[in-house]
Amino acid sequence: ITACIDRFNLTPEQRLKKYPFNRARQIKLVSFSQKEYTSECILASVPIKNDTLSMSSVKGIAKLTKSQIDKLTDILFNVGLKENLYTFSVSTAVGIDGGIIFMDSKNKIFEYINICFDCQEIEVRTSKVRKSIGLPCIQKMGMLKFFFIESGLTF
Repeated sequence: ITACIDRFNLTPEQRLKKYPFNRARQIKLVSFSQKEYTSECILASVPIKNDTLSMSSVKGIAKLTKSQIDKLTDILFNVGLKENLYTFSVSTAVGIDGGIIFMDSKNKIFEYINICFDCQEIEVRTSKVRKSIGLPCIQKMGMLKFFFIESGLTF
């Protein structure tokens, strides 16, 4: 993971038009009481069954307000790598600390972002989201972790 800066200057309106924010009726942050582990060297996934969050390992949930969504989209879409670098790294970390879940008008989860702060990894459900938020960088991960904590969640 490399350093990043405030690279883009998208307005709140432009950011809200990006997937998955353009489809979400509700956005929530989730933290987990214990790390979710798998036997594979990939991030564990937000525990979702039948488009609903499984509460078994959830430590906290925060429903985001409009101003919090504005701050989250600013971090995700305006902070990026200093240069047009494409990096590939293999992580042996397998935990997940938190997630961002996107709910539709029927209160069903249609998209999510997995975050492992310890291993500095972000995993998304679809490539549409990866193209929007770009690759993780050091400052973006720190800003996201602080945002979770500021929203009242602990790990």
